[in-house]
Amino acid sequence: MDITITIEPEVQAKLQQRAQSLGQDIKEFVESVVKQEALKPVKSVDEILAPVRQEFAESGMTEDELDDFLNDVREKAWQEKPAKDNAQ
Repeated sequence: MDITITIEPEVQAKLQQRAQSLGQDIKEFVESVVKQEALKPVKSVDEILAPVRQEFAESGMTEDELDDFLNDVREKAWQEKPAKDNAQ
């Protein structure tokens, strides 16, 4: 299958550099990256969240404590936004 894509010049330059560092031309490199990505196993949400759940379990924190912590972090992030973003 042939696919035509448009790549910005700066991205093309980076791809060319990476390809050359591996002794490949850009076509070979892009094909290998696409193949690698396509064949990568898809993880479920449970697999992705497993390390987070494990860390939470090991922390000894209660769900209420975690909720309070996340609310505090969210509030601090909101307060740090520029004033014009908060007005919207």
